[in-house]
Amino acid sequence: RKGYTDLTISRLAKTSLMGNKKRSSFTILSMSITGILVVTVATILSCANPKNGADNNIYGHYVLELNTESGNREHPEREWNNLIQKNPLTDNLKQQIEHLDGVEKVVDFTWLHIETDLEGSEEIGVSGLLGLPESCFPELKKGILEGDASWEDLLSGDKIILNETIRRWLPELQVGDTLEIQTSDGNHTVTRSLEIIAIGNYPYGMVKHNFLLTAKEAADSLLPEDCTGYFHVFADQNYDKTLENNLKELMGDRELLSMTTWKDEYEVLRTFMTIMRSACTAFLAILSMICVMNLINTMVNSIHLRKKELGMMQAMGMTGSQLSKMLRLEGMFYTISTLFLSVGAGSILGYAAFLWAKKDGFLSVAVYHFPFGAVLIVITVLTFVQLLLTALLGRSVKKESLIERIRFSE
Repeated sequence: RKGYTDLTISRLAKTSLMGNKKRSSFTILSMSITGILVVTVATILSCANPKNGADNNIYGHYVLELNTESGNREHPEREWNNLIQKNPLTDNLKQQIEHLDGVEKVVDFTWLHIETDLEGSEEIGVSGLLGLPESCFPELKKGILEGDASWEDLLSGDKIILNETIRRWLPELQVGDTLEIQTSDGNHTVTRSLEIIAIGNYPYGMVKHNFLLTAKEAADSLLPEDCTGYFHVFADQNYDKTLENNLKELMGDRELLSMTTWKDEYEVLRTFMTIMRSACTAFLAILSMICVMNLINTMVNSIHLRKKELGMMQAMGMTGSQLSKMLRLEGMFYTISTLFLSVGAGSILGYAAFLWAKKDGFLSVAVYHFPFGAVLIVITVLTFVQLLLTALLGRSVKKESLIERIRFSE
């Protein structure tokens, strides 16, 4: 084979690595794929903060909403059009809540159960028209992705903002399209054509499963009944046990109302994320062990096949420390190449995964965080394994005499 007139330790290592490019490339590629997966998953998990998720999943700190059911023959009073005949979310209840210690404000949303001319709308939950007060318009305006809307447009009663999430199922909806809706309180039925003037992306806690957004006054004008669907209670802290008890006391035995707290959302997300982290860590740990075994097998096999050659090199004057240095250089080549691909490609893929998760609402991801901890662990583990492996291989080679190694036959 082709060699060098002047032989150095680095050239010996290069000769070994380039002598079997296929084996070296496969080892680096397999380890890098696992590293990329680790960095990508770690990016999503680092961005999935239960506190941010709770902020996204609830608008305010406490939410009182109508406990509606459809098709429950045992409790027909829970049907929406029956429930709003005596809507428990009254102005008197709102005033009582506003006077509780710790409450900063109460924002009430109108909610209308509707039927649309969208094919499959009932199956995917397109059943609500949400009316928001003017105090929420800056948030509506900020979330607009396509088109434009003014508060006067929404007050007109025939224009709406479409929540962008619906386009996962109905991608054909565009700004300028007109939807035919129908709503009824049991005594009155109203049909209206609504023009989509803008499409926006909004937190789940603000819009729930409602994809059609308009001004509260416009929604209230459609039916004579009080169609208030939500009380969003903003407090001076995320959670206060005393305030929660006071709210429950005000609700009394009203079975037609349900309450969600910021703490409820936080605890659910924290538990779910803990389980997911544990599962992902276990899975990635198994993959990492397989890749480490692949590295060990590659380097052990390389030493085994070159045992005679290394023996001859040592017979000509190669010292034990030079042998160890050569093995470290070979190990460093695998480690550095793997880290370069893992961290580089993993960071790019991780950011792309973050953008997808943010758009799709996965784990309520909202803010990007680079997974410094996971990257540091990957660097530390790979470096430690490589140093330990080269040290053990060096000792293993030195255990045999030069004569035994030179006599070695493949």
